[in-house]
Amino acid sequence: MGALELLFYASEGVRAIFELGFIPHKSEFFAFTEREYECYEKQIGPVNEKKLFQIIPKNYKYLLPNNEVNTVSEAEVEKIIMAGNVLKRYGDDSGYRFENDEELLYYCASVMPSIFSENTKFDPKKLRLIKNSGEKCNVEREQDYETPQLQLIDNR
Repeated sequence: MGALELLFYASEGVRAIFELGFIPHKSEFFAFTEREYECYEKQIGPVNEKKLFQIIPKNYKYLLPNNEVNTVSEAEVEKIIMAGNVLKRYGDDSGYRFENDEELLYYCASVMPSIFSENTKFDPKKLRLIKNSGEKCNVEREQDYETPQLQLIDNR
Protein backbone atom coordinates (compact mmCIF):
# COMPACT_ATOMS: atom_id res chain seq x y z
CA MET A 1 0.00 0.00 0.00
CA GLY A 2 1.46 3.39 -1.02
CA ALA A 3 1.79 6.35 1.33
CA LEU A 4 -1.18 8.20 -0.18
CA GLU A 5 -3.38 5.11 -0.07
CA LEU A 6 -2.32 4.47 3.50
CA LEU A 7 -3.05 8.04 4.51
CA PHE A 8 -6.40 7.94 2.72
CA TYR A 9 -7.37 4.67 4.42
CA ALA A 10 -6.10 5.86 7.78
CA SER A 11 -7.51 9.40 7.53
CA GLU A 12 -10.48 8.67 9.83
CA GLY A 13 -8.10 7.20 12.37
CA VAL A 14 -5.75 10.18 12.12
CA ARG A 15 -8.66 12.53 12.80
CA ALA A 16 -9.78 10.37 15.74
CA ILE A 17 -6.29 10.44 17.25
CA PHE A 18 -6.13 14.24 17.08
CA GLU A 19 -9.53 14.35 18.80
CA LEU A 20 -8.42 11.89 21.48
CA GLY A 21 -5.18 13.78 22.08
CA PHE A 22 -3.00 10.66 22.24
CA ILE A 23 -2.10 7.60 20.17
CA PRO A 24 -3.81 4.56 21.69
CA HIS A 25 -1.91 1.29 21.82
CA LYS A 26 -3.58 -2.06 21.11
CA SER A 27 -3.56 -2.77 24.84
CA GLU A 28 -5.84 0.24 25.46
CA PHE A 29 -8.75 -1.20 23.45
CA PHE A 30 -11.11 -3.42 25.44
CA ALA A 31 -13.92 -5.46 23.86
CA PHE A 32 -17.36 -4.91 25.34
CA THR A 33 -18.69 -7.51 27.75
CA GLU A 34 -22.30 -8.73 27.48
CA ARG A 35 -23.25 -6.42 30.35
CA GLU A 36 -21.63 -3.43 28.63
CA TYR A 37 -23.56 -4.18 25.42
CA GLU A 38 -26.79 -4.21 27.45
CA CYS A 39 -25.98 -0.86 29.08
CA TYR A 40 -24.90 0.62 25.76
CA GLU A 41 -28.14 -0.44 24.07
CA LYS A 42 -30.20 1.04 26.91
CA GLN A 43 -28.40 4.39 26.61
CA ILE A 44 -27.74 4.63 22.86
CA GLY A 45 -30.07 2.17 21.16
CA PRO A 46 -29.59 -1.00 19.10
CA VAL A 47 -26.02 -1.97 18.27
CA ASN A 48 -25.37 -2.50 14.55
CA GLU A 49 -21.70 -3.39 14.99
CA LYS A 50 -20.64 -6.98 15.61
CA LYS A 51 -17.96 -5.94 18.07
CA LEU A 52 -17.48 -2.72 20.04
CA PHE A 53 -14.45 -1.61 22.00
CA GLN A 54 -13.77 0.93 24.73
CA ILE A 55 -10.62 3.02 24.66
CA ILE A 56 -9.28 3.10 28.19
CA PRO A 57 -5.98 4.98 28.23
CA LYS A 58 -3.18 3.88 30.55
CA ASN A 59 -2.35 7.54 31.18
CA TYR A 60 -5.11 8.93 33.39
CA LYS A 61 -4.51 12.35 31.82
CA TYR A 62 -6.54 11.19 28.82
CA LEU A 63 -9.55 9.77 30.70
CA LEU A 64 -12.88 11.39 29.92
CA PRO A 65 -14.85 13.14 32.67
CA ASN A 66 -17.80 11.48 34.46
CA ASN A 67 -16.55 7.93 33.82
CA GLU A 68 -17.35 8.24 30.12
CA VAL A 69 -15.42 6.15 27.62
CA ASN A 70 -14.74 6.43 23.92
CA THR A 71 -16.49 3.63 22.07
CA VAL A 72 -15.32 2.43 18.66
CA SER A 73 -16.10 -0.38 16.26
CA GLU A 74 -13.65 -3.10 15.27
CA ALA A 75 -13.05 -1.36 11.91
CA GLU A 76 -12.34 1.92 13.73
CA VAL A 77 -9.82 0.17 16.00
CA GLU A 78 -7.90 -1.00 12.92
CA LYS A 79 -7.97 2.49 11.40
CA ILE A 80 -6.78 4.11 14.65
CA ILE A 81 -3.92 1.60 15.01
CA MET A 82 -2.91 2.14 11.36
CA ALA A 83 -3.17 5.92 11.79
CA GLY A 84 -0.96 5.75 14.88
CA ASN A 85 1.67 4.00 12.78
CA VAL A 86 1.37 6.68 10.06
CA LEU A 87 1.81 9.48 12.62
CA LYS A 88 4.77 7.73 14.26
CA ARG A 89 6.36 7.35 10.82
CA TYR A 90 5.92 11.11 10.26
CA GLY A 91 7.76 11.67 13.53
CA ASP A 92 10.51 9.18 12.73
CA ASP A 93 11.05 10.70 9.28
CA SER A 94 11.29 14.21 10.74
CA GLY A 95 14.61 13.61 12.48
CA TYR A 96 13.24 15.07 15.73
CA ARG A 97 12.85 13.25 19.04
CA PHE A 98 9.47 13.48 20.73
CA GLU A 99 9.09 12.85 24.45
CA ASN A 100 5.39 11.94 24.26
CA ASP A 101 2.36 11.60 21.98
CA GLU A 102 1.33 15.20 22.53
CA GLU A 103 4.64 16.54 21.18
CA LEU A 104 4.39 14.20 18.19
CA LEU A 105 0.79 15.28 17.49
CA TYR A 106 1.73 18.97 17.63
CA TYR A 107 4.47 18.29 15.12
CA CYS A 108 2.24 16.20 12.83
CA ALA A 109 -0.45 18.88 12.91
CA SER A 110 2.11 21.39 11.69
CA VAL A 111 3.16 19.32 8.66
CA MET A 112 -0.06 17.51 7.67
CA PRO A 113 -3.14 18.97 5.98
CA SER A 114 -5.09 20.95 8.58
CA ILE A 115 -8.30 18.99 7.99
CA PHE A 116 -6.97 16.23 10.25
CA SER A 117 -6.42 18.39 13.33
CA GLU A 118 -8.86 21.23 12.70
CA ASN A 119 -10.89 22.25 15.76
CA THR A 120 -8.76 20.16 18.11
CA LYS A 121 -6.13 21.41 20.53
CA PHE A 122 -3.60 20.59 17.79
CA ASP A 123 -5.24 22.89 15.22
CA PRO A 124 -2.37 24.24 13.07
CA LYS A 125 -3.92 27.72 13.07
CA LYS A 126 -3.05 27.82 16.77
CA LEU A 127 0.54 26.60 16.41
CA ARG A 128 3.77 28.47 16.05
CA LEU A 129 6.98 26.58 15.31
CA ILE A 130 10.32 27.52 16.81
CA LYS A 131 13.45 25.63 15.69
CA ASN A 132 16.43 25.42 18.00
CA SER A 133 19.41 23.11 18.34
CA GLY A 134 19.57 20.45 21.04
CA GLU A 135 18.44 16.94 21.79
CA LYS A 136 14.66 16.84 22.08
CA CYS A 137 11.37 18.45 21.11
CA ASN A 138 9.54 20.46 23.79
CA VAL A 139 6.01 21.78 23.70
CA GLU A 140 5.78 25.05 25.57
CA ARG A 141 2.81 27.27 26.34
CA GLU A 142 3.40 30.89 27.16
CA GLN A 143 1.08 32.31 29.79
CA ASP A 144 0.38 35.47 27.82
CA TYR A 145 0.08 33.66 24.50
CA GLU A 146 -2.96 31.41 23.95
CA THR A 147 -1.37 29.36 21.19
CA PRO A 148 0.94 26.53 22.26
CA GLN A 149 4.44 26.67 20.86
CA LEU A 150 6.16 23.63 19.49
CA GLN A 151 9.89 23.90 19.97
CA LEU A 152 11.54 21.62 17.45
CA ILE A 153 15.12 20.67 18.00
CA ASP A 154 16.99 19.24 15.06
CA ASN A 155 18.92 16.03 15.88
CA ARG A 156 20.37 15.59 12.42
